[in-house]
Amino acid sequence: SMTTRVFLGLQIQCTQCHDHPSNDWKQSHFWGINAFFKGVNSRRVRVERNGALVDSHMEVYDERTDAFSSYDRRNGMVGVQFPSYLDGRKVPEGTEIDRRLELAKLITDPDNKDFARAFVNRMWAHFLGKGFVNPVDDFGDHNTPSIPELLDQMADDFRAGGFNIKNLVRWIT
Repeated sequence: SMTTRVFLGLQIQCTQCHDHPSNDWKQSHFWGINAFFKGVNSRRVRVERNGALVDSHMEVYDERTDAFSSYDRRNGMVGVQFPSYLDGRKVPEGTEIDRRLELAKLITDPDNKDFARAFVNRMWAHFLGKGFVNPVDDFGDHNTPSIPELLDQMADDFRAGGFNIKNLVRWIT
């Protein structure tokens, strides 16, 4: 749920337990995103930075862990969901696939308007005190943007410019 809130401005956390009553989000959407993070462990490693050894974290995949999420449905059945994006796109199966890298590619895909809108909205809120939607992580039919044309134009330009943050800051300031 934090991934979709931060990077897409979408709150799907209620679908962890049930299909959403007033929009199209289903439990399978939540658990499809959750499955991207299955089998990932982190361990502390010592790395050299600027001539000194420091503690850091390194994430590794545990090949013994299944790459799917299982969840309890409201009807008493158990659901199984493999990694899938909110629009239904799936990633190839196998232990050689970096599922989080694949999720990052899906989120930042130039055809994905949600990432650009969420980023523009957060930057707008950062500089001007309030986003186009408020709270900044809650886009949806229930929370329409204050100036939708400007948000969409800035998001389109941000995407077209390769997600250039410096340009976005210039436009806002």
